[in-house]
Amino acid sequence: MASVTMPLVGAIVTLLTFAAMIRTSRTLYHSMDANEVTFASTSRGKEERSRIVKPFNLDDVCPDGSAAVELPASSPWRRKTKHPSCAPGGQKEHNERFVSYLPQMCKGDESSVVIYLNGENTENKGCMAASVPDCKIDMVSFERLEADVRMKDCVDIWAAPLWQKPVFKAKGMVNGVYYNQGLSGEYDYLEICPSANGTYPATNVGTAGGGWRGPTADPGEALGLPREKWDKHWTTENNDDFAQHVTVLKNLTTGELWVQICALGTGPCQITPESARYGTDIRLSEIFTGTKDSDSPGGENNHPVPSDVKGKVELISDIWNMPRGEGCSVDAKPGATCRMSVSNLKVTGGLPNSPTCSKIMSAPRGGEVGHSEL
Repeated sequence: MASVTMPLVGAIVTLLTFAAMIRTSRTLYHSMDANEVTFASTSRGKEERSRIVKPFNLDDVCPDGSAAVELPASSPWRRKTKHPSCAPGGQKEHNERFVSYLPQMCKGDESSVVIYLNGENTENKGCMAASVPDCKIDMVSFERLEADVRMKDCVDIWAAPLWQKPVFKAKGMVNGVYYNQGLSGEYDYLEICPSANGTYPATNVGTAGGGWRGPTADPGEALGLPREKWDKHWTTENNDDFAQHVTVLKNLTTGELWVQICALGTGPCQITPESARYGTDIRLSEIFTGTKDSDSPGGENNHPVPSDVKGKVELISDIWNMPRGEGCSVDAKPGATCRMSVSNLKVTGGLPNSPTCSKIMSAPRGGEVGHSEL
Protein backbone atom coordinates (compact mmCIF):
# COMPACT_ATOMS: atom_id res chain seq x y z
CA MET A 1 0.00 0.00 0.00
CA ALA A 2 2.85 2.41 0.80
CA SER A 3 4.18 2.19 -2.76
CA VAL A 4 0.73 3.11 -4.08
CA THR A 5 -0.16 5.74 -1.45
CA MET A 6 2.94 7.93 -1.79
CA PRO A 7 2.57 8.58 -5.55
CA LEU A 8 -1.12 9.28 -4.96
CA VAL A 9 -0.34 11.81 -2.21
CA GLY A 10 2.25 13.42 -4.45
CA ALA A 11 -0.25 13.73 -7.30
CA ILE A 12 -2.79 15.34 -4.98
CA VAL A 13 -0.22 17.85 -3.72
CA THR A 14 0.76 18.69 -7.30
CA LEU A 15 -2.88 19.28 -8.25
CA LEU A 16 -3.49 21.51 -5.22
CA THR A 17 -0.36 23.53 -5.97
CA PHE A 18 -1.45 23.97 -9.59
CA ALA A 19 -4.92 25.12 -8.49
CA ALA A 20 -3.35 27.66 -6.14
CA MET A 21 -1.21 29.01 -8.98
CA ILE A 22 -4.32 29.45 -11.11
CA ARG A 23 -6.05 31.31 -8.30
CA THR A 24 -3.16 33.72 -7.84
CA SER A 25 -3.14 34.53 -11.57
CA ARG A 26 -6.70 35.78 -11.43
CA THR A 27 -8.25 39.01 -10.17
CA LEU A 28 -11.55 39.20 -8.34
CA TYR A 29 -14.02 41.80 -9.42
CA HIS A 30 -17.63 42.68 -8.78
CA SER A 31 -19.77 42.58 -11.91
CA MET A 32 -22.75 44.78 -11.10
CA ASP A 33 -24.90 43.83 -14.08
CA ALA A 34 -24.65 40.14 -13.19
CA ASN A 35 -24.87 41.01 -9.48
CA GLU A 36 -22.39 38.23 -8.71
CA VAL A 37 -18.71 37.71 -8.06
CA THR A 38 -16.82 36.88 -11.24
CA PHE A 39 -13.24 35.83 -12.07
CA ALA A 40 -11.33 37.11 -15.07
CA SER A 41 -7.99 35.77 -16.25
CA THR A 42 -5.11 38.26 -16.51
CA SER A 43 -3.17 36.11 -18.97
CA ARG A 44 -4.70 37.53 -22.14
CA GLY A 45 -2.56 40.62 -22.52
CA LYS A 46 -3.21 44.33 -22.20
CA GLU A 47 -6.69 44.30 -23.76
CA GLU A 48 -7.96 41.77 -21.21
CA ARG A 49 -6.27 43.55 -18.29
CA SER A 50 -8.08 46.77 -19.17
CA ARG A 51 -11.36 44.98 -18.47
CA ILE A 52 -10.38 43.83 -14.98
CA VAL A 53 -12.43 45.60 -12.33
CA LYS A 54 -11.14 46.62 -8.93
CA PRO A 55 -13.47 45.63 -6.09
CA PHE A 56 -15.81 48.48 -5.20
CA ASN A 57 -18.88 49.00 -3.09
CA LEU A 58 -21.89 50.61 -4.75
CA ASP A 59 -23.46 51.09 -1.32
CA ASP A 60 -20.85 53.72 -0.41
CA VAL A 61 -22.71 56.42 -2.35
CA CYS A 62 -25.88 55.83 -0.34
CA PRO A 63 -26.52 57.24 3.16
CA ASP A 64 -25.03 55.29 6.06
CA GLY A 65 -27.04 52.17 6.78
CA SER A 66 -28.61 52.14 3.34
CA ALA A 67 -27.73 50.05 0.29
CA ALA A 68 -28.04 50.32 -3.49
CA VAL A 69 -31.01 48.27 -4.71
CA GLU A 70 -33.03 47.81 -7.88
CA LEU A 71 -35.18 50.74 -9.03
CA PRO A 72 -38.86 49.85 -8.55
CA ALA A 73 -41.51 50.58 -11.18
CA SER A 74 -42.92 53.25 -8.85
CA SER A 75 -39.70 55.29 -8.95
CA PRO A 76 -39.87 58.61 -10.84
CA TRP A 77 -36.41 57.87 -12.28
CA ARG A 78 -36.12 56.09 -15.64
CA ARG A 79 -33.08 54.77 -17.47
CA LYS A 80 -32.00 56.66 -20.60
CA THR A 81 -30.47 54.85 -23.57
CA LYS A 82 -30.00 57.73 -26.00
CA HIS A 83 -28.45 61.17 -25.63
CA PRO A 84 -26.37 63.46 -27.87
CA SER A 85 -23.58 63.57 -25.25
CA CYS A 86 -23.06 59.82 -25.75
CA ALA A 87 -22.86 59.92 -29.53
CA PRO A 88 -19.25 59.74 -30.78
CA GLY A 89 -18.18 60.15 -34.36
CA GLY A 90 -20.41 63.15 -35.09
CA GLN A 91 -23.63 61.13 -34.93
CA LYS A 92 -26.61 62.94 -33.44
CA GLU A 93 -27.40 60.32 -30.81
CA HIS A 94 -27.36 56.55 -30.48
CA ASN A 95 -26.87 53.95 -27.80
CA GLU A 96 -23.71 52.06 -28.76
CA ARG A 97 -21.79 53.32 -25.73
CA PHE A 98 -24.56 52.91 -23.14
CA VAL A 99 -24.03 50.16 -20.57
CA SER A 100 -26.44 47.24 -20.48
CA TYR A 101 -27.01 47.23 -16.72
CA LEU A 102 -29.53 49.41 -14.91
CA PRO A 103 -29.43 52.42 -12.57
CA GLN A 104 -30.28 51.68 -8.97
CA MET A 105 -31.60 53.59 -5.94
CA CYS A 106 -30.76 53.88 -2.24
CA LYS A 107 -32.96 51.50 -0.28
CA GLY A 108 -36.00 53.15 1.30
CA ASP A 109 -35.71 56.39 -0.72
CA GLU A 110 -37.73 56.41 -3.93
CA SER A 111 -36.60 59.96 -4.66
CA SER A 112 -33.06 58.63 -5.11
CA VAL A 113 -31.05 57.28 -8.03
CA VAL A 114 -27.61 55.65 -8.25
CA ILE A 115 -25.67 56.07 -11.52
CA TYR A 116 -22.44 54.10 -11.99
CA LEU A 117 -19.94 52.26 -14.16
CA ASN A 118 -18.99 48.75 -13.05
CA GLY A 119 -15.45 48.86 -14.50
CA GLU A 120 -16.12 46.33 -17.25
CA ASN A 121 -15.16 47.44 -20.78
CA THR A 122 -15.81 51.07 -19.80
CA GLU A 123 -13.51 52.42 -22.51
CA ASN A 124 -16.13 51.22 -25.02
CA LYS A 125 -19.30 51.16 -22.89
CA GLY A 126 -19.04 54.20 -20.66
CA CYS A 127 -22.44 55.92 -20.57
CA MET A 128 -25.22 55.63 -17.99
CA ALA A 129 -28.01 58.11 -17.41
CA ALA A 130 -31.41 58.41 -15.79
CA SER A 131 -34.04 61.13 -15.90
CA VAL A 132 -37.44 62.01 -14.42
CA PRO A 133 -39.49 62.15 -17.65
CA ASP A 134 -42.97 62.05 -16.09
CA CYS A 135 -42.26 64.86 -13.62
CA LYS A 136 -41.13 67.76 -15.78
CA ILE A 137 -40.75 70.98 -13.79
CA ASP A 138 -42.62 74.13 -14.82
CA MET A 139 -40.14 76.92 -14.11
CA VAL A 140 -42.97 79.46 -13.79
CA SER A 141 -44.12 77.98 -10.50
CA PHE A 142 -40.83 76.34 -9.44
CA GLU A 143 -39.53 77.62 -6.09
CA ARG A 144 -36.64 75.44 -4.94
CA LEU A 145 -34.89 72.06 -5.08
CA GLU A 146 -33.02 70.23 -2.31
CA ALA A 147 -30.90 67.09 -2.72
CA ASP A 148 -27.95 65.17 -1.31
CA VAL A 149 -25.24 64.29 -3.85
CA ARG A 150 -22.43 61.76 -3.40
CA MET A 151 -19.64 60.82 -5.83
CA LYS A 152 -16.80 58.30 -5.65
CA ASP A 153 -13.88 57.54 -8.00
CA CYS A 154 -15.01 59.95 -10.73
CA VAL A 155 -11.72 61.79 -11.33
CA ASP A 156 -11.15 62.52 -15.04
CA ILE A 157 -14.64 61.36 -15.98
CA TRP A 158 -17.27 63.65 -17.50
CA ALA A 159 -20.37 63.37 -15.34
CA ALA A 160 -23.27 65.45 -14.04
CA PRO A 161 -24.97 64.15 -10.89
CA LEU A 162 -27.88 66.58 -11.29
CA TRP A 163 -28.93 69.08 -13.95
CA GLN A 164 -31.98 70.48 -15.68
CA LYS A 165 -32.48 69.78 -19.36
CA PRO A 166 -34.74 72.05 -21.45
CA VAL A 167 -37.73 70.23 -22.91
CA PHE A 168 -38.02 72.67 -25.83
CA LYS A 169 -35.06 72.84 -28.21
CA ALA A 170 -34.94 74.99 -31.32
CA LYS A 171 -35.14 73.15 -34.62
CA GLY A 172 -32.31 73.67 -37.08
CA MET A 173 -29.48 76.19 -36.92
CA VAL A 174 -30.33 79.68 -35.64
CA ASN A 175 -27.71 82.46 -35.70
CA GLY A 176 -25.22 79.83 -36.86
CA VAL A 177 -25.76 77.61 -33.77
CA TYR A 178 -27.83 74.46 -33.22
CA TYR A 179 -27.87 74.30 -29.42
CA ASN A 180 -27.42 77.63 -27.63
CA GLN A 181 -26.73 76.11 -24.20
CA GLY A 182 -26.23 79.26 -22.12
CA LEU A 183 -29.67 80.61 -23.05
CA SER A 184 -31.42 77.30 -23.68
CA GLY A 185 -32.80 76.89 -20.15
CA GLU A 186 -30.24 74.18 -19.32
CA TYR A 187 -28.56 74.61 -15.93
CA ASP A 188 -26.00 72.10 -14.64
CA TYR A 189 -26.37 72.25 -10.86
CA LEU A 190 -23.31 70.01 -10.46
CA GLU A 191 -21.11 68.84 -13.32
CA ILE A 192 -17.65 67.32 -13.58
CA CYS A 193 -15.98 68.72 -16.70
CA PRO A 194 -12.40 67.35 -16.64
CA SER A 195 -11.27 69.32 -19.69
CA ALA A 196 -12.29 72.59 -18.00
CA ASN A 197 -12.51 72.15 -14.22
CA GLY A 198 -10.12 69.31 -13.45
CA THR A 199 -10.98 67.25 -10.37
CA TYR A 200 -13.61 69.56 -8.87
CA PRO A 201 -17.29 69.86 -9.78
CA ALA A 202 -18.84 73.08 -11.06
CA THR A 203 -22.23 74.70 -11.52
CA ASN A 204 -22.34 75.44 -15.23
CA VAL A 205 -24.44 77.80 -17.34
CA GLY A 206 -22.40 77.25 -20.50
CA THR A 207 -21.73 79.31 -23.59
CA ALA A 208 -24.31 80.94 -25.84
CA GLY A 209 -22.52 81.33 -29.15
CA GLY A 210 -25.79 82.22 -30.88
CA GLY A 211 -26.42 85.16 -28.53
CA TRP A 212 -30.00 86.36 -28.28
CA ARG A 213 -32.07 84.28 -30.72
CA GLY A 214 -35.54 85.21 -29.53
CA PRO A 215 -38.19 86.50 -31.96
CA THR A 216 -38.42 89.81 -30.05
CA ALA A 217 -35.97 92.68 -29.52
CA ASP A 218 -32.65 91.89 -27.83
CA PRO A 219 -32.95 92.59 -24.06
CA GLY A 220 -29.30 93.69 -23.98
CA GLU A 221 -27.43 93.65 -20.67
CA ALA A 222 -30.21 91.69 -18.96
CA LEU A 223 -28.92 88.55 -20.74
CA GLY A 224 -25.68 88.55 -18.76
CA LEU A 225 -23.46 87.84 -21.75
CA PRO A 226 -21.03 86.16 -22.04
CA ARG A 227 -23.08 83.49 -20.33
CA GLU A 228 -20.13 81.29 -19.28
CA LYS A 229 -18.94 84.00 -16.86
CA TRP A 230 -21.65 82.72 -14.50
CA ASP A 231 -20.09 79.25 -14.24
CA LYS A 232 -19.06 78.53 -10.64
CA HIS A 233 -16.11 76.27 -9.72
CA TRP A 234 -16.50 74.53 -6.34
CA THR A 235 -13.39 73.44 -4.41
CA THR A 236 -14.95 72.09 -1.20
CA GLU A 237 -14.50 68.41 -2.11
CA ASN A 238 -13.20 66.80 -5.30
CA ASN A 239 -15.04 64.17 -7.28
CA ASP A 240 -12.91 61.32 -5.96
CA ASP A 241 -14.91 61.48 -2.72
CA PHE A 242 -17.69 64.09 -2.79
CA ALA A 243 -20.65 64.34 -0.42
CA GLN A 244 -22.61 67.60 -0.26
CA HIS A 245 -26.14 68.94 -0.01
CA VAL A 246 -27.35 71.02 -2.97
CA THR A 247 -29.90 73.84 -2.83
CA VAL A 248 -31.36 75.40 -5.99
CA LEU A 249 -33.48 78.48 -5.30
CA LYS A 250 -35.43 80.70 -7.68
CA ASN A 251 -35.66 84.36 -6.75
CA LEU A 252 -39.38 84.86 -7.25
CA THR A 253 -38.85 88.57 -7.89
CA THR A 254 -36.08 88.45 -10.50
CA GLY A 255 -36.69 84.95 -11.88
CA GLU A 256 -33.01 84.06 -11.48
CA LEU A 257 -31.82 80.64 -10.26
CA TRP A 258 -29.20 80.38 -7.50
CA VAL A 259 -27.23 77.27 -6.44
CA GLN A 260 -25.31 76.57 -3.24
CA ILE A 261 -23.65 73.46 -1.82
CA CYS A 262 -23.06 72.74 1.88
CA ALA A 263 -22.23 69.83 4.18
CA LEU A 264 -24.66 66.94 4.33
CA GLY A 265 -27.12 67.35 7.18
CA THR A 266 -26.88 71.15 7.18
CA GLY A 267 -29.28 71.97 4.34
CA PRO A 268 -31.08 73.89 3.08
CA CYS A 269 -27.88 75.69 2.12
CA GLN A 270 -27.75 79.43 2.72
CA ILE A 271 -27.86 81.45 -0.49
CA THR A 272 -25.34 84.33 -0.45
CA PRO A 273 -23.94 86.78 -3.02
CA GLU A 274 -21.10 84.22 -3.48
CA SER A 275 -23.46 81.43 -4.52
CA ALA A 276 -23.63 80.22 -8.12
CA ARG A 277 -26.26 82.01 -10.20
CA TYR A 278 -27.88 81.66 -13.61
CA GLY A 279 -27.10 85.27 -14.50
CA THR A 280 -30.46 86.23 -15.96
CA ASP A 281 -34.18 85.71 -15.53
CA ILE A 282 -34.95 82.11 -16.49
CA ARG A 283 -37.91 83.54 -18.44
CA LEU A 284 -35.43 85.04 -20.93
CA SER A 285 -34.23 81.54 -21.88
CA GLU A 286 -35.42 79.83 -25.03
CA ILE A 287 -37.75 77.42 -23.19
CA PHE A 288 -39.95 80.51 -22.76
CA THR A 289 -39.11 82.77 -25.71
CA GLY A 290 -38.56 80.29 -28.51
CA THR A 291 -36.25 81.54 -31.26
CA LYS A 292 -36.35 83.13 -34.65
CA ASP A 293 -36.96 80.82 -37.58
CA SER A 294 -34.00 78.60 -38.39
CA ASP A 295 -31.31 79.56 -40.90
CA SER A 296 -32.19 76.60 -43.12
CA PRO A 297 -33.92 77.21 -46.45
CA GLY A 298 -37.54 77.88 -45.66
CA GLY A 299 -36.67 78.37 -41.99
CA GLU A 300 -38.24 76.00 -39.47
CA ASN A 301 -40.70 77.69 -37.14
CA ASN A 302 -39.38 77.90 -33.56
CA HIS A 303 -41.96 80.20 -32.01
CA PRO A 304 -44.18 80.31 -30.16
CA VAL A 305 -43.04 77.50 -27.86
CA PRO A 306 -45.80 74.85 -27.69
CA SER A 307 -47.84 75.41 -24.54
CA ASP A 308 -47.35 71.86 -23.23
CA VAL A 309 -43.55 72.27 -23.03
CA LYS A 310 -43.20 76.03 -22.49
CA GLY A 311 -40.93 76.81 -19.56
CA LYS A 312 -40.43 73.14 -18.67
CA VAL A 313 -37.26 71.24 -17.76
CA GLU A 314 -36.41 67.62 -16.98
CA LEU A 315 -34.01 66.47 -14.25
CA ILE A 316 -31.14 64.21 -15.36
CA SER A 317 -28.22 62.39 -13.71
CA ASP A 318 -25.50 60.99 -16.00
CA ILE A 319 -21.98 59.68 -16.59
CA TRP A 320 -20.38 60.16 -20.03
CA ASN A 321 -17.04 58.28 -20.11
CA MET A 322 -16.24 59.32 -23.67
CA PRO A 323 -13.11 59.56 -25.85
CA ARG A 324 -11.00 62.72 -25.80
CA GLY A 325 -12.57 65.54 -27.79
CA GLU A 326 -16.15 64.50 -27.03
CA GLY A 327 -17.76 67.14 -24.81
CA CYS A 328 -15.83 67.55 -21.53
CA SER A 329 -13.96 64.24 -21.79
CA VAL A 330 -10.19 63.89 -21.58
CA ASP A 331 -10.24 60.14 -22.26
CA ALA A 332 -12.50 57.08 -22.26
CA LYS A 333 -11.18 55.66 -19.00
CA PRO A 334 -10.77 51.86 -18.84
CA GLY A 335 -11.75 50.04 -15.66
CA ALA A 336 -13.82 53.02 -14.49
CA THR A 337 -15.87 52.55 -11.32
CA CYS A 338 -17.24 56.10 -11.07
CA ARG A 339 -20.45 56.03 -9.05
CA MET A 340 -22.74 58.72 -7.73
CA SER A 341 -26.13 59.19 -6.16
CA VAL A 342 -28.86 61.75 -5.77
CA SER A 343 -30.91 61.17 -2.62
CA ASN A 344 -33.46 62.99 -0.47
CA LEU A 345 -34.54 64.87 -3.60
CA LYS A 346 -37.33 67.37 -2.95
CA VAL A 347 -38.75 69.87 -5.44
CA THR A 348 -40.99 72.71 -4.29
CA GLY A 349 -43.33 74.07 -6.94
CA GLY A 350 -43.67 73.27 -10.62
CA LEU A 351 -44.34 69.52 -10.49
CA PRO A 352 -47.43 67.70 -11.81
CA ASN A 353 -49.67 66.40 -9.05
CA SER A 354 -49.33 62.61 -9.43
CA PRO A 355 -48.38 59.59 -7.29
CA THR A 356 -45.08 59.28 -9.18
CA CYS A 357 -44.12 62.93 -8.74
CA SER A 358 -45.14 62.88 -5.07
CA LYS A 359 -41.93 60.89 -4.44
CA ILE A 360 -39.88 64.05 -5.13
CA MET A 361 -42.43 66.72 -4.22
CA SER A 362 -42.19 69.11 -1.28
CA ALA A 363 -45.10 71.32 -0.21
CA PRO A 364 -44.85 75.02 -1.19
CA ARG A 365 -43.66 77.22 1.63
CA GLY A 366 -46.60 79.59 1.30
CA GLY A 367 -45.79 83.18 0.51
CA GLU A 368 -41.99 82.97 0.39
CA VAL A 369 -40.77 85.43 -2.23
CA GLY A 370 -37.15 84.35 -2.50
CA HIS A 371 -34.07 86.41 -1.75
CA SER A 372 -34.93 89.71 -3.40
CA GLU A 373 -31.84 91.32 -1.88
CA LEU A 374 -29.54 89.22 -4.08
